[in-house]
Amino acid sequence: IFVMGHLTVADSTFADNAGTEGGAIYGGKSTISNSTFSDNSAHKGGALFNRYTVAVTNSTFLGNSADTFGGAIYNSQLYGGKSTVNSSTFSNNSASTAGGAFYNGHTMALAASIVAYNSGGNCAGRAITDGGYNLTNDRGSHCGLIRSTDIRDTNPHLGPLANNGGPTETMALNPGSR
Repeated sequence: IFVMGHLTVADSTFADNAGTEGGAIYGGKSTISNSTFSDNSAHKGGALFNRYTVAVTNSTFLGNSADTFGGAIYNSQLYGGKSTVNSSTFSNNSASTAGGAFYNGHTMALAASIVAYNSGGNCAGRAITDGGYNLTNDRGSHCGLIRSTDIRDTNPHLGPLANNGGPTETMALNPGSR
């Protein structure tokens, strides 16, 4: 989807899409909730290339890939991209150069989310504003997640993408998850 104005996405699945920038969504001001992005690919931003502002809530990003930056989300510096991510899961996304889950070129806030097992590093670029209550398996930079409420270096014990009773498929927390 190429967005020039405002886009609101709810209860949707974007799977197996490809593009140059943003395999599923490229562009403008977007609000995304209760949605799943899986197996999308692009040169930058495997699932989402954010030019301006995007708010993501209660969404799952699994298996998306980018040739260069941001396997799941590429947050553009050139256009002043501002991203806010809450209560979302990012797993098994990949980028060959940087940011398996995120490449943050401008401003990104992350809260109450799981960021784990993304190849090319969980995140790259500028520091992410930590809203707390995040979980990451990252043993390196931890995506800049430093709040006492964050859980670092931990396996989230995620299940496979499946129908877990919501509007789209999600990754349930298996026994042993924190």
